[in-house]
Amino acid sequence: MSLAVGKVFTLLNTKYVVMSTLEKDGKHYLFVNKMIENKNTEEFFVVLEEGKLQFVADDALINELLPIFQKNILELAAKITKRE
Repeated sequence: MSLAVGKVFTLLNTKYVVMSTLEKDGKHYLFVNKMIENKNTEEFFVVLEEGKLQFVADDALINELLPIFQKNILELAAKITKRE
């Protein structure tokens, strides 16, 4: 499946938008933002995309991945800003 940044998908009857992606140890992780009525919320999650989508519940893994997602998002924002 391999969802990309900006893609909206539904998981457990709720919509999410992909904010960042990364590969770690051969696994594809997504940093996603929950949406309500097609609007972003203040709720963010890490999702493992491995044939199916599932929320990551391992706090140690989440804490390891979050700085990488943050760096990726900041780099993307910098690229977008330079284009404008």
